[in-house]
Amino acid sequence: MRMSKLVTALVAAGAMAAAGPGFAQDIKMGVVAGMSGPGTSYGIGIRQGAEMAVKEINAAGGIKGRKISLVVVDDASNPA
Repeated sequence: MRMSKLVTALVAAGAMAAAGPGFAQDIKMGVVAGMSGPGTSYGIGIRQGAEMAVKEINAAGGIKGRKISLVVVDDASNPA
């Protein structure tokens, strides 16, 4: 049973690799920061720093040819 799962996984990985660069999707990076609430000034700086880094990395060709897309989530400066 375990061997058949391994073979299936390897076949799927091979099929994805054979699909070529058109199959590659963006790498999604998440940032959770306080965009509202008492920590807004820190959250905005965190977001801007992440956006600058993503822009710089993408301008240099991304990571192994894949671009990065940033997903920003507001935690409202709530530690919970």
